Amino acid sequence: MLAAETKFAKDTAAELSACVDATVETPATPSEAHAYLDRGDISCLVFSEGAVEDGLANFVDMVKDVMPDLPLVLLHERPFDAVADEIDLSTLADIRAKESVAANPRCLCPCLNRVAASPASGDAELLRKRYERLVEQDIIGVYTVEDRKFTYVNERVAEIFGTTPEALTGTSVFDVVAPEDHERVRERICRRERGVEESSHYTFRGTHPEHDTVVVEVYGSRVETASGSLIIGVMLDITERDSYERELRRLSQALEYAATGVYITDTDSVIQYVNPAFERITGYDRNEAVGATPQILNSGQMDDEYFDRLYRTLEAEEVWEESIIDQRRNGEFYHAYQTITPYKTRDGETAGYVAIHSDITESRIQQQVLQVFQRLFRHNLRNKLTVIHGHLDLLRSEVTGTPAEGSIDEISEATAQLDSLSRKTTQVTSALESIDETHTIDLVSVLQRERDTVHSENSAASITLETPSELFVEGGGELEVAVNELLTNAVVHCDQDEPEVSVLLTADPEHSKASLVIRDNGPGITDVQLAALDSGEETPLVHTEGIGLWLVEWVLTGLGGDVEFENDTPRGLIVTLTLPLA
Repeated sequence: MLAAETKFAKDTAAELSACVDATVETPATPSEAHAYLDRGDISCLVFSEGAVEDGLANFVDMVKDVMPDLPLVLLHERPFDAVADEIDLSTLADIRAKESVAANPRCLCPCLNRVAASPASGDAELLRKRYERLVEQDIIGVYTVEDRKFTYVNERVAEIFGTTPEALTGTSVFDVVAPEDHERVRERICRRERGVEESSHYTFRGTHPEHDTVVVEVYGSRVETASGSLIIGVMLDITERDSYERELRRLSQALEYAATGVYITDTDSVIQYVNPAFERITGYDRNEAVGATPQILNSGQMDDEYFDRLYRTLEAEEVWEESIIDQRRNGEFYHAYQTITPYKTRDGETAGYVAIHSDITESRIQQQVLQVFQRLFRHNLRNKLTVIHGHLDLLRSEVTGTPAEGSIDEISEATAQLDSLSRKTTQVTSALESIDETHTIDLVSVLQRERDTVHSENSAASITLETPSELFVEGGGELEVAVNELLTNAVVHCDQDEPEVSVLLTADPEHSKASLVIRDNGPGITDVQLAALDSGEETPLVHTEGIGLWLVEWVLTGLGGDVEFENDTPRGLIVTLTLPLA
């Protein structure tokens, strides 16, 4: 009897009638199918999941209550492991994918002819035969175990453990179980041997000659036969799935603890997931956001052209990166930087979008404040200093030879220092802005050029270089400014009549690093200055006296390098720069 959806049943029955040594009936209704069972005049029942209304387990139990020894062949539509979770596979004579039967109905013929010819008995040989029919399902491993030894394994079981059915049959189950899981497997087998449980579903780590371990999922049942008891079941190699699930758990935890907001939408822009950072940034909790669209964040501050560009980018399956003004749940506007990336199915189809959403409001304000102060230093302050210098020149002629002349000198020195600070600030800003425009440069040439420049302005200084013939790093004008600053600082701040500066440049190809060490014979720097540089921040009590050393720190950080300052013994300063090799 074939119980399935009407068209599928009729098409399949027509094919089977030509190759099966039995009459193939296709009941039109559930009551008609029950009538066949009640009469007990069928030798096999083939049924599809779609024909079952009350669940597979209930259906199988119902059939077995009426005809306990009736062979059952299931045509499954869901993934195999989902079916195995719901029913005991030992109750089936065979299991096939419905789509493969629809493509070739006659693939059932050998199976049905064997079933029809088999006696309806419960002995061990029949049970083995029924399970051996599952060999044709090469996605699963089928086995039987007696006295904790394999008495039958199909090709798939042997393949899981990297061996052959002949080599595995007759060996102990524990020969393929990793030592750390022996106790787990032993306990599962013992429970079935003692009758504590009839069936068991668990995973264990197995051995393989070419891999460290394989992860195996087992569905096994204890069966009583005339000759004793045995365990029959199926195995699935879930190594890839286990690795994928562990990776998925790690990614899930990373998303949950990430400081940036993350939300995931389907292709219709309906939000499917948000992480806690998204809730914190936007003010929308997960229950409110999931099922809504990103429109809940629309502040009305972005024009249509912005969204047109966003949609065109995503439709082209490209990554969108742009800042945006959004609105929190409480109505506050905030600046965000977001990256939206399409993610795909295994078939390469776009399944939805992952958006990373960072609140940059505070950093944007800080950037704007810095830009204002940069403009003040570059233009306003220097213009005012020029005016002060002009008036000082006029006043100087009026107070020459009077006590006020000393005051004029002090004012002139202070304005000169402010002018130098303004120029240095402009230099720092220009250097930092050029970090994004780096290219491969020869650091040896940079050192030689900057040494000559500093020496030409300070002829009493001795600057020696110890370098290879060439050494390439990623950098540009900002690195030249940093080198010039260090050499100038070593010479200008030296309290000796003859400043001495030594420069050592070496390469460490193994770690792809370049090391530049600059030593001088000056007074070094104070512990307070060192503390400020080490901590990476200045306070009213802990600060440096200029911005030159900060310039070096910022440039090296921007280039992916590092800088260390250390006072030498008995005097002098050692500055060590570390840079990635090009």
